Amino acid sequence: AIILGKANLSELGGMVHQGNRMGGTSAVGGRAINPYGDDFATSGSSSGSAVATAALLAVASVGTETSGSLLSPAAKNGVVAIKPTQGLVSSQGILPVVTNNDGPGPVARSVRDAARLLAAIDTVDVDYSGGLAISGLSGKTVGVLTADILDDRNRQPLLQKAVSALTVAGAQLRPARIVKTPA
Repeated sequence: AIILGKANLSELGGMVHQGNRMGGTSAVGGRAINPYGDDFATSGSSSGSAVATAALLAVASVGTETSGSLLSPAAKNGVVAIKPTQGLVSSQGILPVVTNNDGPGPVARSVRDAARLLAAIDTVDVDYSGGLAISGLSGKTVGVLTADILDDRNRQPLLQKAVSALTVAGAQLRPARIVKTPA
């Protein structure tokens, strides 16, 4: 691999805030700016990777996951991230907060590109993008968190579009809900 650059890494798992903007702040790099607007959050410690990818500075990048440190910045910056199973990608050189959970994962603008990067950095020989055919969901059951998504009625058109796409792809849709467990 050729390293093209290094991204801003938020200290303390991205929990340093500047005003109402969550995460994305480091003592060395300052605050990462969401490419969709300065008023939007960048989120956790992999915000630099997500921002660089969303801003088209890189086709893909690698971030690290602890507890949303990879997935949340991807969501906030409109890109895709994959949190690999522990040990699938080498964690050498990563200082873990949670030893049995922390690890690197790909960030990209598309699922296909994220799958390609995962294939390049993992420790096994798997073609992840091979499972991305439209028939890949045929016969699979997908839970839809309707109540959680529709707590804001403005989300209904987006949910309907997603449900239609999943149905066309052959998925069997079932209602799902988030179960809160006692602490």
